[in-house]
Amino acid sequence: MVSTRARNVHEPRVCAIGDDWQMEFDCTDQADAPLELLGAQSIEWRLTDATGSQIALLTQANGDIVVLPEPDEVTRSKCVVWFKSELTATLVPGIYIDRLRITTYEGITTTQSIGSIEVKA
Repeated sequence: MVSTRARNVHEPRVCAIGDDWQMEFDCTDQADAPLELLGAQSIEWRLTDATGSQIALLTQANGDIVVLPEPDEVTRSKCVVWFKSELTATLVPGIYIDRLRITTYEGITTTQSIGSIEVKA
């Protein structure tokens, strides 16, 4: 079974405007077993500001999120989100919230990670 609540509240991050941000996520199911990402219907990462307005939406379909190959493991449960410098250059300093959401190949949607990012110039 897959959890439908945010299981992985990450530690606050500090990131710089104009830098590439590469963030790795290890996705698990409700029993903390690796969550299969190959064949997922969607993998999305959102960044919102303090008012809840969406600032960025990155997706696997657009090539912004890559499932990491793990030849020694049966399940591929890790992905990397790449928020490119040309996009981070448009941000203003402040506190933002990010969220990684997966829709599995079975159609179950699960929030895998949520937390704050302090953006500095």
